[in-house]
Formats: sequence, C-alpha cells, structure tokens
Amino acid sequence: MKKLFILPLLIVFCLPLFAQEEDNVKKQFSPEEWLPQAGDWSVGFSVDPLTSFLGNAFNGSTTNGLNALSGSGLGSQGAVKNFGLPIVSIMGSYMVTDNLEIRANIGLRTSLRTERAYVQDDAAMMINPNSMMQLVDIHKHQDLSGTFAIGVDYRVGKRKVQGVFGGGIIYGYQGINRDTYQYANQITEANQNPTTANFGTPPATYSTQMIPNSRLLSHYTNKGTHMVGAYAQVGVEWFVARKFAIGANVNLIVDYYFTPNSISKFEGFNTLTMQRQEVYVFNRPMQSGLDFNVDNIGANLYMAFYF
Repeated sequence: MKKLFILPLLIVFCLPLFAQEEDNVKKQFSPEEWLPQAGDWSVGFSVDPLTSFLGNAFNGSTTNGLNALSGSGLGSQGAVKNFGLPIVSIMGSYMVTDNLEIRANIGLRTSLRTERAYVQDDAAMMINPNSMMQLVDIHKHQDLSGTFAIGVDYRVGKRKVQGVFGGGIIYGYQGINRDTYQYANQITEANQNPTTANFGTPPATYSTQMIPNSRLLSHYTNKGTHMVGAYAQVGVEWFVARKFAIGANVNLIVDYYFTPNSISKFEGFNTLTMQRQEVYVFNRPMQSGLDFNVDNIGANLYMAFYF
C-alpha cells in the first residue's frame, strides 16, 4: 500500500521537473534572449587586428590574404582614400524597435611624429676642419583625420542569422597634414648652402636664378580636405551566442570630395639681396571629384555586442 501511495506522489513532483527541462531545451535558442530588442545598445569592432594575427600565425608573415576580410574606417575608400587610415573602426547602434536600429561608425587617426638626425656643425668645421662637433636637425609630422557615418538599418529574420539592410550619410575630413623642418646650420652669407640632414629621402629643394639652393621648411595643405556622401548597406549578422553576433556587409557608396591646394615653404640665400629669403611654392591646385563604388565604410567583418 505504501508503494502504491508513494508512486503518485513521485509522479506529481517529477512531472513539473520534466516539463521544465523540456521547456529549457525548447528555449535554448529564444529570439527574446538571443536577438537584440527595442531599447538595446550595441558596440561593434572591426576584426582587422584579429584576422591579421591569425593570418600571420599561419604563414609567419606581416601581410596575408586574411586582411582582405577585415575593414577599417571610411578613410580607405573613395574620396578620402589618401587619408591616414584608422586601424580599427568602432561602431555603435541603438534599437528603436525590435527590427529598426540607428547605427553610427567612427574612425579617427592622430599622428604626431618627431624625427631627429645628426649633422656636422658647419661653423665648427670652418674654424677647425677636423672638428667632430655635431648638431641636430628636426622633422615633425602632423596628421589628423577622421571619418563618420550614421544611418538606419532594418533587420529581417527571427533566427540566429539575420539580414541587415539600410543606408545613411557619411562625412570624412583631413584637418591637418603638415611636415615641418628645423635646421641647426643656419643660412648665412658665409654659409649659403649649409649641411642638412637626410630624413630617409634627399631633402626637397627648390631653385631659382636668384635663389639657387633653397631647402624645405614645411609642406602642408592650405585647408582641410572634406568629403560628403551617402551609402546603402546589405549584410548579415550571425548570433553565435546570446546578444553576440559576427557580422559581414558590403556598401554602395556615392560621395563628393574637395581638397585644397598644397603649399611648400622653402628657405634659401638670395644672391641679389645677399640675404636669407623664404619662398612659397604652390604644388597642386584645389581638386574635387565624385565617386560611385561598391565598397566598405565601416567593417565588412565585425563583432557586435548587444546589451
């Protein structure tokens, strides 16, 4: 009798446990838990450093085919392809609804570099031809550029793989691109062609009849380079874990750009006035153009975290 009494009790207590386990199995993938919902934010990163590392690990090289899978900022494309390129582009988004999101992408680069090189001391050499005295020439490089994109995406699908379609506007700029040189040996009447350091390449020179041997003081653009445009996007995101996706996309881009004139400043000895003189040379006039291409503005292979 006791066994007959205990058996129903076991059934009563175990049935909910079995039902709960079955429910957990069914909900192992739940759109509500795995996929982004209204109000969620996301942060995305290009996997460029990761693919580079994996490629180098396999072939022992610093350049490899896997780099083609990765993406960078807008600086690699179209009008601003000559910008200094951000290595990693950062993306973020906000889910307005379960299917509609506002997405933004940013890539920035700031490069401030100073090179120094020894040169002989010309003044000391004039006093003592066997002098070993040295001075230091300085080369400074400044590069500041950035790219931005903002748009709207619409998601299709309720499974682990979702289609992502959208579009938006883009802007890129290069605010500073300047090289300056500081020379220790000064130009004088007694030393009209002083010794100058070689920073990897022969020093740039400019000559006229009155100023036969001038040397470069600076090279820069008069104003910033700018680009504006629009893009359309087609891509997919594969949710490999809850709120974590691997994404890939391609973009159709149209953009208009304009670049200012490029100017170089030289210094030399004027044989007519017998004085040091600075000369400004316009290397390239203003440029503009329109690009229309299929390319990538953010990261054509990326990781996205939703929270």
